[in-house]
This record gives sequence, structure tokens and C-alpha cells, in this order.
Amino acid sequence: MKLKTVVIMFAIALPLFALVLFLLNPENQRALTAPLVLFGYRFSLIYGLVASLIVAMTAPSLYFTSKHLKLARQTRGLQKTQGANDAGRSRIAQARALLAHHRWLEVAPLLAKDESPEADLLRAHAQLGLGEAEAAADAFRLLFDERGDVEAGYGLAQALKTAGRSPEPALKDLIERCPKEADAAYGLLLTHYLEDRDWPAAVALIDRMESLGVEVADDRWLGCRYEWARALDQTDRKTMEIYQQITKRAPDFVPAYLAIGEAHMAMGAEEKAFEVYESAFEQTGHPVFLDRLENYYLDQGRPEDALQVYRQLLVKAETPMIRFLLGRLHFRLEMLDESLALLEPLRGQLGDQPGYLRYMAELEARRGRFDEAMADSRSLWQALGFEGENFVCDACKTRHAAWRARCGHCGRWNAITLQAGQVDAETIPANPISY
Repeated sequence: MKLKTVVIMFAIALPLFALVLFLLNPENQRALTAPLVLFGYRFSLIYGLVASLIVAMTAPSLYFTSKHLKLARQTRGLQKTQGANDAGRSRIAQARALLAHHRWLEVAPLLAKDESPEADLLRAHAQLGLGEAEAAADAFRLLFDERGDVEAGYGLAQALKTAGRSPEPALKDLIERCPKEADAAYGLLLTHYLEDRDWPAAVALIDRMESLGVEVADDRWLGCRYEWARALDQTDRKTMEIYQQITKRAPDFVPAYLAIGEAHMAMGAEEKAFEVYESAFEQTGHPVFLDRLENYYLDQGRPEDALQVYRQLLVKAETPMIRFLLGRLHFRLEMLDESLALLEPLRGQLGDQPGYLRYMAELEARRGRFDEAMADSRSLWQALGFEGENFVCDACKTRHAAWRARCGHCGRWNAITLQAGQVDAETIPANPISY
């Protein structure tokens, strides 16, 4: 028991105990019952004390009774308000469930009598779902401007985009006004810049996000800088610095190495470009670099130099990829016997690859081995059909007819691979960067 409680109980008990002791004495009892006369009225002392206590208690009793009645009225009012609030929350919850199930038409009637900001927000979402993007944008803007509602800010950006207008102002406003809840807004704004191919703005935004500790996906960091550099003068020092930043952060980012090589070619530094391609091939193992070297030497009428590149690589590491590329080069040079000698032993390793099957069918047909050629052709048709799409995106498995820096289907950079046997030099243009 607390000390305060003990003290209060003692303070109450002490006067009562003293009164009991006082009444135990007969003389005291006679004094209390002795008659008194006041203003002509005769009464005992005990009656006077009782009357005084009653008068003294009347005022406090009336005061506390009025307070109690007032409190009771307030309680009933609060209970009524609480019931209305509970009903309102129930309608809000039902409306959100309807929105989650795309039952847009049922939201407005359910919230017809609810004028709360949350109800206005849900009605705006329903308008957006019904395709009334402009009206929804106006409703979201009003809520965001007046109350700074974060959900309304995101709704405004979505409504503007749905209406075919730029969400950039709304997203920037959301970032400035609600910085602690703007991580998603940064991502949406970056996506907007990617869709508009506004690479300088995308790079600037990524730098700001990194300075604030907002996470940026590596493929976006790399891809935006790559595209920005591609839009600049390829022989400019700043452009080369950007490519170097990319390769430093991602040593396997193939498009940057290709762009560096192209830049050296544009400046007439062919040997430097070849060094870049050879180093990049050793770094990444991507055969597109060898394709570049091969095509350049063939265009220059120097096929022996192209053969020498592959022979040197075979000395370093005799892999199925290098043997296939060398066999393919012999085929392109009409050195069919040498090509067949290189390619035929690879059947156990590359027999399911479309590019390999294509060359084997050609070689066997031109050497009069028609049964074998027909079997390889059937295998080729089963594996690939007639499309000839030998380049595959690692992310979404979409096939492409030519190498790309970025997959046109899923938007990923550096995801197009050339697996062993899936290389077709004729389909790779001089500048294979496409979107």
C-alpha cells in the first residue's frame, strides 16, 4: 500500500476515533443533549451540529450533482460520436476493399454521406479507376495542396501520367514537401526520365539519390550513365571518363567496352581499340568483342589477321567458344574442310545450339552429306524455328536478331548474351546499339 493512501486513511480515521472517545464520556453526552436557546428557538447542541452539517453539505452536493449530470451528457455525446466514427471507419475499410478488387462504381455510393478527407481520397482513386483521370487529378491535387497528404501526392502523379501528362512536377513537389516519405517518388521520377530518355536528368537524379542515401539499382546507375555518354561526343574526354566509371563499377558491363573501342576507332586509334576489345574479352568472355575484331579485319581485306587472333586465343585456352568462332570464320572464308574439321568435334558440346546447327547443316549439305544436313536442319527448326534470333536476354529470355545494349522487351542493360554456338556475325551490324 502506498504511503499517500495510508496518510489519507489515517487522516479520516483520526477524527472519527476522537469523536468516539468524546462520546464515551457521560458528561460529554449530557453536554451535547443540553437544551440551547437561540433567537427564541430551543434546541439541543447535537441537533444544531447536524443542521449545520446539512447546510454545509448542501452547496457542494448541488455543485457536484450538476457536474455529474453534465459529464453524463458529454459521455452520451461521445458514445454517439464514437458510434458514428466506428461506422465511418467501417465504410472507409469497405471502400478500400472495393478499390482493391477494382469495384470502382460501388465506392462513391458507399461514401456518399462521408465528407472526411480520407473519403475524398478514396473517391479520387475510384475516379482514376473509372478512367476519369483529369477529375481524379484535380481531386488529388486539392487534397495534396491543402493537407499535404502523401497518398494524394502519389495519386496525383499517377493520375497525371494516366491522363497523358507529365508527372514530373507532382513528383518533385512530393519530394520537396515530404522528403521522409519520398523514396518511392524518387523511383517513379527516375522511371519517368527513363521513359522520356532524358539521360542527363536521370543521371542528375541518381546522383542526388545517392547523396541522400536512397537506394538505386545497379542496372539503372550503369544504364543511365551509358546512355548519357552515348548521347555525347564519342571522342570527348568527358565521355571516356564516364565509360571508365562504368567499367570500374561493373567490370562485366559489355556495352561500355564496346563504346570505348568505337571511340578509339573514331579517333583513328585502331590498335588501341583492338587492345580494348581483347582485354574486354578476357575480362567478360563475351564473344561480341571477337566479332568486332573479325568483322573489322574482313572489311579491311585482312582475313589472315582475323585467323591469327583466334589462333592466339586457342593457344591460351582451347574452349568450345573459340573453336566455334574459328570454324565459323573458316566457313565465311569458304575454307569448308578446315571449318568442318573444327566444328564437327564440337557436336557433343554444342549440338543443341542453333548457331552451331545452322553452320553444320550448311557444311554437310555442301559436302554432299544430305542426310546429316537434313537431321541438323530439323534440330535447328525444333530449337529455333525459322526466325534466326540467336541472341537471348538473360533476364526475360526474349530472343533478338541482333545484339543490343538494352533488351527491348524488359528494358535491362547488359543482359543480351551470346552463348556458345549462338553467334551469327552476319546479324551484328557495325554499330549494334539499338533499342
